[in-house]
Amino acid sequence: LFLLFQYNRVYKKKMLVGNVIVSLLTGLVFIYGGAAVGNMAAALVPAVFAFLFHFGREIIKDAEDIEGDEASGMTTFAVRYGVKKSVYLSAGIFFILAIFMFYPYVFLAYSIYYLIVVIIGVESVIFYTFFLLFKEQSKTILAKASIILKIDMFIGLLALLLK
Repeated sequence: LFLLFQYNRVYKKKMLVGNVIVSLLTGLVFIYGGAAVGNMAAALVPAVFAFLFHFGREIIKDAEDIEGDEASGMTTFAVRYGVKKSVYLSAGIFFILAIFMFYPYVFLAYSIYYLIVVIIGVESVIFYTFFLLFKEQSKTILAKASIILKIDMFIGLLALLLK
């Protein structure tokens, strides 16, 4: 609650700090769920996934909202460095996520069904989204990418259920 209050009051105007807070809070949902059922270890992978996915998507959303953020005096990454560099930063974050998504299959014995859904349903969608974004960074494409990524989150949750 304190972080939400501080985010709204101060940090959403700061470069990357607000994005990290939103992403951290999203990841903490899984940590709290794991704590509630007494299995924190099982919550770590979904928490990292949620953090990275939301962090990358938040950067795209900031790029989409650049005009409003500039007018409001916010210092987002997109305002400071531009839309193109924001797309590259987000792509880097999603690249780290894409690599990490193999970790549960390789090291934690997640099922082949998990891996199939991750590759076909999550990573291919992320790849398609960044294919669009590397071609064009218009407000329309940024909005489309944000929506595609939001839908892809649900596919990622499905993959985790098939572990």
